[in-house]
Amino acid sequence: MGKAKETKKPEYKEADIVVMRFAADAASVDVISLGNCSEVQDGDLEVDLKNGLWSFSSWENNKIGEMRSLYEGRTLVKYGVIGVYDRTNVEHLDDMANDAIRAVEDLTKRV
Repeated sequence: MGKAKETKKPEYKEADIVVMRFAADAASVDVISLGNCSEVQDGDLEVDLKNGLWSFSSWENNKIGEMRSLYEGRTLVKYGVIGVYDRTNVEHLDDMANDAIRAVEDLTKRV
């Protein structure tokens, strides 16, 4: 019989975490380091580095490296945090770029 493969949780460091959010003009996105994220519009950002999760407003327990839903029902929510990513993880950076494109495309469709 083979041994069960252990899955190791990724280890995250605060210095490596970046936050993508809707810009103040609500027409674009910007990326800031977690350390510079003291004020997030219309909600509180919580990042759990140990468990690799983040929450913003009503969007809870998102995985680091994934974006939240941009919608509440059929309404585009164009404020606050879109996603939280590890800048040292190439897959996260690729996902962040795609998520930014998706968010801006959704903004331009709804304006």
